Amino acid sequence: MDVVFISSGPTTWSTRWFRLRFALRRRFRRASHEPGYTKQLQWTSRREYGGWVIRPSIGWRRIRWITPPLHYTRGIPADDNYAVGTWMLEKLEK
Repeated sequence: MDVVFISSGPTTWSTRWFRLRFALRRRFRRASHEPGYTKQLQWTSRREYGGWVIRPSIGWRRIRWITPPLHYTRGIPADDNYAVGTWMLEKLEK
C-alpha cells in the first residue's frame, strides 16, 4: 500500500499561475461590466443559442452556463429590437 506524501515545500508553478489568474480576475472584474452598469438589479435581453433571453445584470443568474434564463423565445427575429423590448416588458410585468 502506497502512502501519499504531502509536502509543505516550495510553491509549484501551477499554484503560482492559479494565484496570478485569481488576482487579475479580482482586479479587472469591476472594469469588465457592460456600459451603464450599476450595482442595482437590472434586466437585460440578449441573443443566446438562436433565441432571445432575459437575464439579470448582476448575480449568479446572469451567467448562461450556470443557470437557465428567466424567459426564452425563438419567435422574434434577431433584428427586431422593438418587438424584443415589448416582449421583455410583457414578461417582466407579470
